[in-house]
Order: sequence, then structure tokens, then C-alpha cells
Amino acid sequence: DNDNDNDNDNDIENFVQIINATCDEIDTNDLQQTFNLLIGEPFYYQMQSNILLTALCFWYRRTCAQLQGLINQNTIIIPCSAMIRAIAVQLEEPLLSSYGPVSQVDQFKHSAFEQFQQGWHDHDFTYPLWMYKMQPITQPFNLIEFDFTQMIDLNQKQIECCVNVPFTKNAQLNAIVTWVDFNLDQQSKLTNAPPFISNLINCYSRQSLRFIWPRVDITNYEQTKLKITTILNLQLANLKTKYE
Repeated sequence: DNDNDNDNDNDIENFVQIINATCDEIDTNDLQQTFNLLIGEPFYYQMQSNILLTALCFWYRRTCAQLQGLINQNTIIIPCSAMIRAIAVQLEEPLLSSYGPVSQVDQFKHSAFEQFQQGWHDHDFTYPLWMYKMQPITQPFNLIEFDFTQMIDLNQKQIECCVNVPFTKNAQLNAIVTWVDFNLDQQSKLTNAPPFISNLINCYSRQSLRFIWPRVDITNYEQTKLKITTILNLQLANLKTKYE
């Protein structure tokens, strides 16, 4: 009997109240207090088709929760921040020949397809990069940080960050790899970096790849830098990155 009493005392329902509802469905009048813990799922986020926007979506949801009175400034937020990071790479086969103008294949012209695909090099494509070979030609660099402990300032139109990155060797610039590092708290971090940086193979994780076209030959790397401008439109929840 005493063992059963102890089991009941340790029941999770005595410590955690589970509300089976979305933020929009919760009636704040029914809550005795605001939530003291808000948890995201960064391990799941890194498996999504657009990991950058998935991380940004958590920031908006966290802001929405505070605007609805569900959390406050004392609520613990996990993860507490996210850093969008990137690195320039030279691709190897098969990725190297998988992008660029199609022109014609087996005597069939693809002009209609080419017209439909205009602007493809301005978009990010999601790949499980542990499956492909590539060479880093810069050091990893930061693009923009999301501070989840703070609300998004909805009165601010956009956040713009610019960085100039030196190359580390002469090579051909084929693509930019981007990923997200999540800081769970001040001591713990979950990285989604590709294996040639993290030395870890996560078969479930994905990274974003921005192909560079036309391809750029770096012949004097010590005098050459890559300029990256990242613009986060807070009104449209739109994240754009330009490379020069």
C-alpha cells in the first residue's frame, strides 16, 4: 500500500498539467497562472523541408503566446535562441552536375522548362548533406540570430545583417550551405551543421543549399571576400539572403 501511495505521489499529473489544445484554443480565463515553461523541438525542426523558416516560426509562436497572455518574461524558453550559420563550398559529383541550365537533353530542347525555372539560383534547396561530398572553402560564419527569450518587435519592419567572409583557398564557389544551431540554454547546444564541420552523421537532419550560378572561380583567395546580406522582414515573416 505504501508503495502504491508513493507511485501516486510521483505521478506526472501531480506536477504537470497537460492541455490538449493549440494556443488559439486556450482560454486564458481558465488558467490559474501563465505557463512557466515553453519548449520547442529543435531535433524535429532540423528534419523539416525548410529548417530556417521552421526556426523562425517558433519565434513567432513564442511571441504570439506572450501576446495572448499565456507566458510572461519569467517563462523559461527552450531553446532560448537560434543562430543561422553558413559556409561556402565547392561541390563534387553528383551534386556538381545536378544544377545549372538544362539546355537540351537527347536532342530535346528544354527552353520552356528553363523559362519556368528562372530565378532558381535565388532559392534555397533542402538536402541531407551527409550523403554528398563537398569541400569547405571558407570558415563557418554567422548570418543572423533569433533571440527566443524576447518577443519579436512587430513595430520594427526588418532586421538586416551584413558580413564579409574571406576564402581559405583557391577553388570554385558552387554553393552556400546554411543550417541552424539551437542554444537550448546557456550551456547546451544542438547543432545542425553538416558532417564535414560537426564530425557527426545524423541521417535525419537536413541543411539548406543555395547554388551559385554562374559558378565563380576563386583564383586569388587572399584578396577575395564573399559579401552576404541577410534580411528578415518581420512584417511578412520572410527571410532572404543575398550573396555577392
